[in-house]
Amino acid sequence: MTLILLLELLGLVASVLALWVASRSVAVPGRLRRSTLLALVALLGMGHLANVLEVFQVQAADTIADQFSIMVPFLWGLFLLETGRSYLSARLAASDEQVRFFLDAVPGPVAWLDAQGKLLGFSEAWSALFPGSSAGKSLEEVLPVELPRLAQATRGCAQRLAPGGEPLTQESVVQSDGRPRHYRWCVRSWSHPDRPEPGVMVLLEDVTPDVEAEEQRTAATEELARAQRMAHVGQMAAGAAHDFNNFLQIIHGAMWELETDVSHRPAIASVNRALEAAQEMTRAMLRFGREQVTSSSTELLDLVSLLRDLRSPLTHALGRRHRLEFLLPQGEVRVEARPLRLQQAVLNLALNARDAMPAGGVIQISLAVEAGEAVLSVQDFGAGMSEDVRSRLFTPFFTTKGRQGSGIGLHVVQSVVSEQHGQISVESEPEHGSTFRLRLPLAATHEARS
Repeated sequence: MTLILLLELLGLVASVLALWVASRSVAVPGRLRRSTLLALVALLGMGHLANVLEVFQVQAADTIADQFSIMVPFLWGLFLLETGRSYLSARLAASDEQVRFFLDAVPGPVAWLDAQGKLLGFSEAWSALFPGSSAGKSLEEVLPVELPRLAQATRGCAQRLAPGGEPLTQESVVQSDGRPRHYRWCVRSWSHPDRPEPGVMVLLEDVTPDVEAEEQRTAATEELARAQRMAHVGQMAAGAAHDFNNFLQIIHGAMWELETDVSHRPAIASVNRALEAAQEMTRAMLRFGREQVTSSSTELLDLVSLLRDLRSPLTHALGRRHRLEFLLPQGEVRVEARPLRLQQAVLNLALNARDAMPAGGVIQISLAVEAGEAVLSVQDFGAGMSEDVRSRLFTPFFTTKGRQGSGIGLHVVQSVVSEQHGQISVESEPEHGSTFRLRLPLAATHEARS
């Protein structure tokens, strides 16, 4: 009897070890492995107990053996079914992880949505661009205001686009850190055997470098065309100024002979002043034609003093209906420039500000130092300008004043600023006035004093 009990016990231990080794060879979660093993061990124990009871001729032994023979195949089948399901789940999780790895490796943001436009998943690049993304949200909740067309395009897109067909593409702009980024987005339909309805996959491609390069090429082409036009205009202006100056020389010579007549000297003096002004005009036209300035023509000057000296002539030029307001720093602001040309630029801007407020108003001229530059601003509170007018402001002979305007004033201002290696910008909206800003590099010896 003792030998029989020992053999049954060894058989039970061997069966348990065999089950444990089998469960370790397949991908089964630990909790499932433990519960299944316990159930099988319990049944095996019952089987061996039935054998022992049969040896001892216990009446219930046959009943226990019958129940055991019924339950063992069922539990073995359950064990194999759960083992297979767990194995397939592990393989599916590994496959999903591999797909996510490849999607995260894609340079552009990627997301996939269900037929209702709800997010199912997205790549790390998508999450970085749209931090509010989470599964179950719609694109309207996630995308910024700059991408309304993309959100609209995904509505019903899965039904319109056949899987594997031509995708829907378009470009949009997204503000990132205050800078515009241009994205070309692609919407494509996709399907999955587990989903009755097709979904949508969205891929964004950052095309900002291409857009910026195209803008630079366009700007360079426009600048070349402008330079060619100005070269032609300059040649015409220089020729006209040369001929006009010859006539002035003849008139000036005749007036010199008439100066001996004492009775007409006041009138002659007035004519001479007009001749000098006309000759200065011809010299300005010649400068406009050449548009070349040598380094020896500039000098070190204080912009604060220059603007203060302009106060009186500007006040007379603007008239009584307009009031000048100067906002100047206490210390000096020194730049390398040509004083007369700079005065001419400020005068042109002030006169334009006056014309923008025919009923009168305040013209504000301010000066500040920002990041190694002198910033000279001329502001009016007039009618302002549209985007179309702003884009053509510096085009030679473009004017909004009809026959009263020449169309070269702002071009002269732009030329003066370019001579000093500076920049000019304008801010304006209809009914909100205009502000012109001249940015000139400070002289190397400038010492800022507040």
